[in-house]
Amino acid sequence: MPEWYRLSGSQAIETLKTDPSSGLTSSEVVARRERFGWNELKERPGQTIWQKLASQFKEFLVLLLVIAAVISLLLGEAGDALVIFLVVVINAVL
Repeated sequence: MPEWYRLSGSQAIETLKTDPSSGLTSSEVVARRERFGWNELKERPGQTIWQKLASQFKEFLVLLLVIAAVISLLLGEAGDALVIFLVVVINAVL
């Protein structure tokens, strides 16, 4: 398969063996569909909610906030830890 972005328009037309003014004939369309299939992109499976949520905690600043919240808890600052955890959760949800 050629690197299409490197070809000029005339080179692409020549490679595809088509006529730019009239396009493909109906029989050529049918033949190419049988050979290559429909011109459709395959849909990739999406991420689950849990995968999206877990990916939020891979960012450095989020991990830093979680560490800060844990340190706040260890120092007895439950209110500060709660606020930090709320910020992390809100960030993950958005």
